[in-house]
Amino acid sequence: MKKKKKKTKDLPAPAVKEKKTFNFKKAGVLLLWIVGAIAVYQLCNSQEWTFHLYAYPILVGILGGAFVLLNGGFSRELPAREDLPADMTEEEKDALLEKLGKRKKIAKKLLYPLIALLFAVFADLVVLEIGDMGWL
Repeated sequence: MKKKKKKTKDLPAPAVKEKKTFNFKKAGVLLLWIVGAIAVYQLCNSQEWTFHLYAYPILVGILGGAFVLLNGGFSRELPAREDLPADMTEEEKDALLEKLGKRKKIAKKLLYPLIALLFAVFADLVVLEIGDMGWL
């Protein structure tokens, strides 16, 4: 008894993803922001100032809200031309897409201080918890 061959449809080849290289410049800038935020936080702790306990979370909230507003939510890409209203002219569509692109670039730059402040507050909370456990 012969085995029947299954008919296969001609499937397209899977898309090959390009490997992204590590961006050392962005990592360095982020590291500088983190070191600066932790340095200011620790300076305030050592001088027994308390404004940073309120300022850092408030700044995180403001920067997070600004990021969401400027970025248009948490989307990564610009909307497709077809998704824009049909009553817009091509010039209006071009202007809108250009404006949204500029806003997304500004929003990306806001992530550096936002991540640094979050990291500083998180690091302080971890140190406090470890200190409460008696490990320090």
